[in-house]
Amino acid sequence: MRLSKNTILLIGFILWPLIIAIPQFNSKYSTGLLTGKLEYGEIPPEFYVGLISGLFGALFFWGIGILVAKVITKFRKTELRGSITYFYITLFFFSLMLITQSKNFYIAITLDKDKVKETRELIKQYESSEEN
Repeated sequence: MRLSKNTILLIGFILWPLIIAIPQFNSKYSTGLLTGKLEYGEIPPEFYVGLISGLFGALFFWGIGILVAKVITKFRKTELRGSITYFYITLFFFSLMLITQSKNFYIAITLDKDKVKETRELIKQYESSEEN
């Protein structure tokens, strides 16, 4: 199956926001729930910032893919398309994100609401007993 340039770019512009936003979600959601900055089910604002910056990241890595393809083409004397290089770079970083972040992401989205409330109360009790 051969992917067209437009399909490759569409895949990249879908995956790059996820590559950047999911680690942002993981780092802010659980701590935000425990500290009371976030309510259960509320998405942290850093996730949305990650989505927007992922679009810029897609453009950046598309340019990097084109540059790498041109350099490789000069040395190998066979033409390599920039979109294919971009696709491989995107898949590499998406795989890396899945390997490092998928477990934490699954845990964060499957948290039990009652357990979060209990933990928040225990933290409040601990902090009030520590002040005395």
